[in-house]
Amino acid sequence: MTAVIRLMLILFVLSFSALYSATGPRNLNANQSAIQKIAIIIKSSIDEIPEDTLNKLLLDGYRRMWLIDKDKNWKHPRLEEISHKLISRITERETKAFIDQMVIHANENPFLVRFLENAVHERFNHLRDGFYKDQEKPFSDQTKFMPRAIAYAIALNRLTLAQVDNYRVLEASIECFKAVRKKELTLSDMNFFNFAKLYSVEGPVRNFVKFHRRKYRSHHTDISKGFLSNLLPLNIYEAILVDKYYKPTFKQNAKAARPLMKNSPSYFRDTILDVGPPKWSEDEKEILISLPLAKEWTDLYQTWNMAFMSRFKSFPFFIVKLLIPSVNNYKARPKQFIYRRAISLYNHLHYFFLGDLYDQKHGIPSVEYNDLQLTKMWGEYNLKAANEYSIKLKSIKDQYPDLYSIDLLMD
Repeated sequence: MTAVIRLMLILFVLSFSALYSATGPRNLNANQSAIQKIAIIIKSSIDEIPEDTLNKLLLDGYRRMWLIDKDKNWKHPRLEEISHKLISRITERETKAFIDQMVIHANENPFLVRFLENAVHERFNHLRDGFYKDQEKPFSDQTKFMPRAIAYAIALNRLTLAQVDNYRVLEASIECFKAVRKKELTLSDMNFFNFAKLYSVEGPVRNFVKFHRRKYRSHHTDISKGFLSNLLPLNIYEAILVDKYYKPTFKQNAKAARPLMKNSPSYFRDTILDVGPPKWSEDEKEILISLPLAKEWTDLYQTWNMAFMSRFKSFPFFIVKLLIPSVNNYKARPKQFIYRRAISLYNHLHYFFLGDLYDQKHGIPSVEYNDLQLTKMWGEYNLKAANEYSIKLKSIKDQYPDLYSIDLLMD
């Protein structure tokens, strides 16, 4: 397999959504990391995308979530108030800077980097076939993968940042989503897993708003001590069940999630692991969730969840929600990750469910990039990462036997 194809496979594994351009590998350095090479390929490909096309697709990102109509009328006044933030014109320079940020933060996850550096040497036939089919489309085709995915990433990032900055924007989004679900979606449109996933995410997100309102109206700043200590493990366990029983080859990834599930948010305080009950950020805009070895926990969660998403035909769109800077910039502030990730996921679920209806009405075909061998290999590397995380926790437990319960991953 040529070096160019290998690079493109890495690209789709990470789902940064690039297309190989005519400049090819001329500017690539053998000493650069896989992710650095991805950045070069993506940015050289951006030159081929008309800005008008990208900006139309930015609007389509919000339309797929049914937050704005075809005449650019927002479905809620609060969204209209921040329209200038959500749909301001995308320039080539801004798009390249956005890609740089995605790459920088992805490169801060050693578990993910290790997998990618090894995946580059593999041959994923189904993923390659999906890429070639998409490559044959002209750049003017708005069903082409790269411009759609980049525009969606920018739209999702802008929306998530606006919701984090002002909980009333999040509240308005919830109202819009619930209204359109009631009108357009039926139980037959979602399988049991999707139905359970949506409501297990919507509950905590609605609680975010409830805590904000209570703080704003009565200056009551307390957050339930056990908040998410059960719901987050449940959310992870839903995926474990799918990984374990959907395909036998995905069991490795299911095992990799077990330390994530067991080492959930704690209402115990412990200075060694820097854990404790949830609390407000200094600016009181976010709820900080503590986890044992928060940076390592989040690194593992990210690569585990990306592997889980890789089973889906359009998995690059699923992975985008984890790679946008508003979510993936957690290295210095890992306690903000769960709050932001939950909001991004909530938005994405509606992009997914409501977007299917949008695509059907507009004749937009689905894409197929999932590859069984890719998902299997990713799960194997994630299991190694999970064991490393668990061993590190155990070493701390051995030094400080009075720490609150820490579970070690068991084979």
